[in-house]
Amino acid sequence: MKKTDLIEALETSHEAFLTLLEGVPVEELTRPGVAGDWSAKDVMSHLLIWEAETIKLLYFVKMHRKPDTAHFKTISDDEQNKIWYEQFKDRPYERVWNDYATIRDQTIERISEINDTDLNNTSLFPWLKGQSLAQLIVLFILQHEAEHTETLKAWRTRVN
Repeated sequence: MKKTDLIEALETSHEAFLTLLEGVPVEELTRPGVAGDWSAKDVMSHLLIWEAETIKLLYFVKMHRKPDTAHFKTISDDEQNKIWYEQFKDRPYERVWNDYATIRDQTIERISEINDTDLNNTSLFPWLKGQSLAQLIVLFILQHEAEHTETLKAWRTRVN
């Protein structure tokens, strides 16, 4: 995948997610029940944390170090998500919205520092076990955001 295509996909996905939530009252966005017990704010926090971990991973790449991010922990994603939910469930909505609205700029900045060859090389980073950085970004940011965008669309249909 070309870096320019990846960046365009990241921008489009992020804008679609934010647009989906624009104009929804904060009381609705913080009410549990969007995804199990999670509110829309909790879903945003969840995506925000995983994206922040991916930014850290890209920073480690720049420093030529093996990442120690959640992508490589020995606990399951579900267990990690529960830990993060407990840590961040009480963050104010405005802070979550502002952080989510701006985090993609950091992701794109990190990706911009990587050339197309390295971004798509499946053997450059042995710790990715045959995956490229582009594939990891698609999986942990684009596909993850798309999955939760569908959840939020279904929720918006139920509450409207």
